[in-house]
Amino acid sequence: MVPELVPEEWSGPAGNGDAVDDDYDRACAVEGFVGLLRIGSAEGLALGDEPASTAYPPGRGVFVRWSAAESEEALLGRVNAATRAASREPERTWRVPGPVVLFDAARTGEGSRRRSA
Repeated sequence: MVPELVPEEWSGPAGNGDAVDDDYDRACAVEGFVGLLRIGSAEGLALGDEPASTAYPPGRGVFVRWSAAESEEALLGRVNAATRAASREPERTWRVPGPVVLFDAARTGEGSRRRSA
């Protein structure tokens, strides 16, 4: 996730096989479930562990990642119970200048922008 003001700063994978760390490599290097990365003049939030479909359901205050559920309804139906039972990592503060954009780290930030029809 990156602040809505700077998604173009996220270059995604270089795709050229170079040994140089690109943005995608930096996101993949996050240890644990969450990490902060410098993106231009701001910080982005990278969700670590396994790649998974991710959402931020309104009113829940948590990110939900789909790793083992039979349906979206089953997944969302277990959010409250899972939140109560979850273990917590040390708290981190992420300061952002406004709304954020959630997208796959394997894409470029520019490619993540929604386009009007």
